[in-house]
Amino acid sequence: MTADDAFPFDLSLDELHWLAGAFGIISLPLPDHAQPDLSRAQLVDRQRNGHASLLRRGLIQSSPGFGWQVDRLPAAFVQWMASATSMLRVECIEKDGAKSIMHAFTSSEQGVSVEITNGVAHFVLYKTRAALTKSLNVWLKIPPKLEKSKETFSIPQPQTFIPVAWKDTKLAAKILANAGLSKKSKDILEWSTTLDWLVVLSKLRINGESNETSTQFFLCASKDNQWGGNIEKEMASFSPMAGAEANANIEKLL
Repeated sequence: MTADDAFPFDLSLDELHWLAGAFGIISLPLPDHAQPDLSRAQLVDRQRNGHASLLRRGLIQSSPGFGWQVDRLPAAFVQWMASATSMLRVECIEKDGAKSIMHAFTSSEQGVSVEITNGVAHFVLYKTRAALTKSLNVWLKIPPKLEKSKETFSIPQPQTFIPVAWKDTKLAAKILANAGLSKKSKDILEWSTTLDWLVVLSKLRINGESNETSTQFFLCASKDNQWGGNIEKEMASFSPMAGAEANANIEKLL
């Protein structure tokens, strides 16, 4: 991906709160962990801090008779989020317990990703969806040449079950028994404990201040093999899946 394909830009959450207020936006579809319940006084304090920060960075300027003139990029990011009807939540869970979350928005052929860490929103604007998909692959560290296993596995609630299997196989076995999978428990547990990471891709419908999950797709991989699958009635069926097929599923969600 060339520098011309993507435009990175950072905004603090305080700056986002001020920008939203300046554009008359009641709420932004920020990731869940970035939306603490704020009192009116706390929100005003955040907006005050955000205003001061934007002034220091030269991202807003006083415009006599028109309030404040906002720099093109921060204005574009805030208005993009405010007009979005859906977003893709991408969560990567690793065997060592590390977890990272990114959100992606698309409009026409362009895309925006946002990752929030330590109170800062790291935005990237992509000229094409293909550039966004390629960036997601790099961010998720998905190897391009994983082989296809011949085995398929069905498990309950993978984002809960697989991390449990990594830490406590006895508890994982009980979860499988409760799901009626006792006969397949040994094979499922052997497979689960070889996995190195799990990726959960959730398509979220933006409905006012709440986000509703409409579709979920999962990817997981061991050292040499990768599986992917959808969830239905709290059960996910993981089929062998090569990189090209995984990318096709990701692109459908964007």
